[in-house]
Order: sequence, then C-alpha cells, then structure tokens
Amino acid sequence: MTDAFAIRRLDPADIEAAHVINQACVPAVGSLTAETLAAYLAQAISAPAAYDGDTLAGFLICLGEGANYDSLNYDWVSARFDTFAYVDRIAFDAAYRNRGLGDKLYRAALAEIPVRHEQLICEVNLAPPNPGSQRFHDRLGFKPIGERWTEDRAKGVVYLARPLAG
Repeated sequence: MTDAFAIRRLDPADIEAAHVINQACVPAVGSLTAETLAAYLAQAISAPAAYDGDTLAGFLICLGEGANYDSLNYDWVSARFDTFAYVDRIAFDAAYRNRGLGDKLYRAALAEIPVRHEQLICEVNLAPPNPGSQRFHDRLGFKPIGERWTEDRAKGVVYLARPLAG
C-alpha cells in the first residue's frame, strides 16, 4: 500500500472490485448489484477512481440529469433542478479511508463535469446518521438545500449542493 495513487476513470473491468467496496460501505451508500453499478458507470458524466497500483481503492459515480436511474433521491433532485451533476455514490475500501482520497476524487469530478451543469448535488444520511460524510461535504463547501424522510422517520437524507460555476 502506497500513498502514490493514480486517479482515473473507473475501469469497467473493475466493476466486481467496485461492487465489493460498495457493499462493504452499506448503509452509507445504497446496496446494488454489480450489473446495476455497471449500468450507472456506463451513463456517468464523471466516474473518477483511485488506484493503488492495480488495486482499486475507491470510486465516485456522478450522473447528470435525464439518467436512467431508479432512485427517490435522484427523483427529488430532478424535480427541482433542470441541470445538475448528482453524486450517486462515493465509496472506499476500508484500508484506504481517511487518506485524502475523497478530496482527490471530488476534484477530479469537478474538473470533468460539463460546464452546462449548474451545481453538484449529493445527499448524506441523517438516519442512519453519517456525521463523517456531513463533515467532509461541509469542508468541500456543500450547503443544505432540503431533506427527505420516510413516513416513519426511520430513514432520512439531507440534500447538499455546491455551485459549479463562478
């Protein structure tokens, strides 16, 4: 394990490794199949990944408006914004957390998101809580733009956004 990471687009050949990482991060990210993850990657407007040599350390998937994506959170964003870049998920292998890779993946995504998108939007779990993710996004300049809760308030998210232009 080194600290010299290559940041490049997630390779479709690494979907199985990405799936293992994703599932190990549930409930901070949603559970899905490897096939669904591959479908999201295929339509991603940005999908930076951190590699330690040939080992996938983590990845970020960002979708634009109009994606074929079955998600109440994405639907919430789509109903409120005409153009946007939506962070579907960011996930890291446990051995690579807290090493500054989240910042690197977000910087890579910001560098390649087409300029027509107004803002970068994500959600962070309120229930079950994810305070580490909230602190991380606060440091990156994200601000709350809304919340969504289940009827029984067992699950909830806060939507966060940061402008992409200006």
